[in-house]
Amino acid sequence: IATYNLQIFDRWGALIYESNNINDRWDGTWRGKPVQEGAYVWKVEATGFDESEINLHGTVTVYR
Repeated sequence: IATYNLQIFDRWGALIYESNNINDRWDGTWRGKPVQEGAYVWKVEATGFDESEINLHGTVTVYR
């Protein structure tokens, strides 16, 4: 992967997490506090070394 961007959004569409490091992981917090249980949307945009584009999205559910 040549470039990578992960974004996580809350149910209202607000960006609550973003990383350009493929090794980073979201820990289920926003501004240092645990997020509420529920579904969150994730989106990955990446580029391969061969300049191919990768666009993925889905949901992750947080349970405590």
